[in-house]
Amino acid sequence: MLPFRNDRLVLVCPPHHPFASHRRVSIRKLAGEPLVGYERDIPTRRETDRLLRRYGVEVRYVMELDNVETIKRVVEIGTGLAILPEPAVRLEVKSKTLAAVQLSDEVFLRPLGIIHRQGKHFSPATEKFIEFLRSQ
Repeated sequence: MLPFRNDRLVLVCPPHHPFASHRRVSIRKLAGEPLVGYERDIPTRRETDRLLRRYGVEVRYVMELDNVETIKRVVEIGTGLAILPEPAVRLEVKSKTLAAVQLSDEVFLRPLGIIHRQGKHFSPATEKFIEFLRSQ
């Protein structure tokens, strides 16, 4: 795997939720809140759970889904909050169907990588494409 970039994780909520009016919220404020999350075997969920444990925060998972788009729709209708990569919610934040709030305790990042076959050499076109992705 080639390192690609790190996505910042943010708290996502409906625009009418009390957290939506804050610029930053401590992860500790999520204690007892309903959370919509990825399924347990998805790496982002494992990282989210690790982060919550590190801060001693217990949340109530009200739904576990395998797809970020579905999670966003469920949060939009007010079923719960979510911790999602900031780039994944930019359009919804811009259109004001979701609010993204920074977590104040530290910057939480999700590393992304480019998966490839080990020992296989990239073609010049693939090399250029990877270079393009990294420049964005």
